This record gives sequence, structure tokens and C-alpha cells, in this order.
Amino acid sequence: MGPSHPVTAIVGEAIVLPCHLSPRMSAENMEVRWFRSEFTSIVHLYLHGKDQYENQMPDYSGRTELLKAGITDGNVSLQILNIRHSDEGQYYCFVQDGSFYEEALLELKIVREWERNRGMPRGSHVTLDPDTAHPNLVLSEDRKSVIWRDTEQNLPNNPERFDSWGCVLGCEGFTSGRHCWEVEVGDGGGWAVGVARESVGRKGRISHSPEGGIWAVRRWGGQFQALTSPVTPLPLSRVPSRIRVCLDCDRGQVTFIDAGDEAPIFTFPPGSVPGERIRPWFWAGLGSREPEISLSSLMDPSLYDLGGLPSTQPLSPHLYDGLMPHPHGAGLSPSSYCALCVEPKILTLVSPFPTSPHSHEGIQPQRQGQH
Repeated sequence: MGPSHPVTAIVGEAIVLPCHLSPRMSAENMEVRWFRSEFTSIVHLYLHGKDQYENQMPDYSGRTELLKAGITDGNVSLQILNIRHSDEGQYYCFVQDGSFYEEALLELKIVREWERNRGMPRGSHVTLDPDTAHPNLVLSEDRKSVIWRDTEQNLPNNPERFDSWGCVLGCEGFTSGRHCWEVEVGDGGGWAVGVARESVGRKGRISHSPEGGIWAVRRWGGQFQALTSPVTPLPLSRVPSRIRVCLDCDRGQVTFIDAGDEAPIFTFPPGSVPGERIRPWFWAGLGSREPEISLSSLMDPSLYDLGGLPSTQPLSPHLYDGLMPHPHGAGLSPSSYCALCVEPKILTLVSPFPTSPHSHEGIQPQRQGQH
């Protein structure tokens, strides 16, 4: 029901404690109780289809929200705002419906500000692997840009190639160390960015989830989600246009950051990513027309810590003083527009940055002429 590793946060920011029913079922009419050491030490109570605040612990007053976007799918994750040092410790997620009940124990660990500046991750030069690209994805000669076309190319159906989803992997694979790169996603359309294990499925319908070998975040239907199982809604305060992906192979962790304001978006905690070769993973094309992915030139790495970025605490701006700005929208063709919102949509990999989809239920795989 919950993660097997501690959830980490930074004082002053928000954190989501993930929890879901297994097997999946609607919790809309169940009792959902988050509490500390005692059953009556209520952090948040949802009962009779409503939030109940009468017996909530005073320390959590006005700071909790049960994320109900996925409650009909069994997602009972809790968001806590304005994290305090006193919030550190164990939390119980208890769900009951008559004689049926489930309970999960989670640990919240507070990360100190100074812990973020401990390491020097490697700058990662990311290029796109043409042998993995879906036949409707056209790569440039330098493998630094790719665009979806309606016409399927006559390419060999090699084992490495995705054949049902508009996916492509990075050429580079990582087995150790820490690595960062960026993806410019623009302002509209659907997209997903993250990492995948080398052995991720390439043929037919695949699960965009950790169980399927993919750790990613996505924008889908105007909502932001982490591709957990089931998906975790992400209540972002702004629409990110550039996503930084931070992979820590040694910890088995991947963090996603809004590179526009340095606010962390989501972290798959330590131990989530297995100890095999991991590659950058990108999805584009469904619900959009001709989304483009472009890669920028290599930049120098600088201090950046991945272990202290699982919450939503922005990094200090001075860490990036003197960096070259990336031209927003570089390489955008006049026809690169989202078919749904009629806005430019561009995916740009900034590789490396100077700091060193759960399965789509109800969506049919992409075929020739679909997008």
C-alpha cells in the first residue's frame, strides 16, 4: 500500500505521502485515516465522503489534504503543507470499509538544507537512439532532435524499437554515479519524461510504470502525474516548461525538478530503480501534432545534490550564476502545434544541465495516422 523506503522532505515545503489500496478499488465511500503513533492521533480523516477536521491534531490544522483525484482507483495519498521538523517520524495510513481494512506504515524524514550541496553529479551528454525510436518519430542526423510525423517510416522492426507508443530512449546508459539532463516540454499537449531500464518492453501495449520498468512524470489531459502504480496526482503550483531529470544510480533514486523555478516535482525514493543499466526515456506524439525534441550543447557541471531533492524546496539561485541560457523554443517548426490546444509544443533535452506513464488505461497504442 505504501513505499518501503522513507519519504524525505525539506522544512517549509509540501510533501505527498503515497498510499493506495491493493488490489485497486474505490475508496470514495471508505474511511481513510492518517494518524501518528496512536489511532486517535489524527493527521487527517476522511469519512462519509467528506474530510472531517473536528478531531484533527492541532499541529496539522490547515496543512493537510487527501488527494482525491485518484480515490476511485484506490489512491489515498496525503499531502502535507509547510513541513516542520516536528513532522518527522512514522505515519499510518488506515483504510476501512465494514469488516475490510488495510493499513500501511510510512516514515517521513526531514532533510536539512545543507545536505543538498554534498555531491558533484556528472554532467550527462544525452543523445537519442534511432534504433529504439517509434517508426513515426524522425530523428535529425546529429541525433539531437526528433519530431513525430503522421507517415510511418519504413524501418526495420528490430527488437529494440518501440512499435506501439511514440517512445524513444537515450543512447546513453547508466549503471553508477549521478546524472542530470533537461527536457523542455513547452506549454501544451501531453508528454512524459523519465528513465527506463534497459530491458523495458518495446513491443505492443506496455505499462508506463515502475512495474513496466519506467520511472517518469507526465502531463496528460491537463493534469500532472507521477507514473506510479496507480498514478500519483501532482498538485503543481505552476505549469513547468522545462523538466530536469536527476538520476542517482547508486541510491536507486530519480528526482524530477521544474527547472524554471528550481522546485522539485516528484521523487521515486531510494531503492525504487533497480541496479541494472538505466537509460533516458521520452514519450511524445499522442494527442499532439509534430512535437519536437531537441538537444542543446554540452555544459559544464557544478554542485548539485540528488539525495536532498525529494520534496518541493527550490534550490538557491546562486548555484547557477553565470550559466549560458538556453534559447526557449529553439528548433520549433511552424507546424509544431498541439492538436488539442493549438499551442506550440516542443520537447528540448538540455544535456547535460550545469549541475554535474503507469499504463495509459483506456488509450489505444499509437499506430500509423494516430496521434
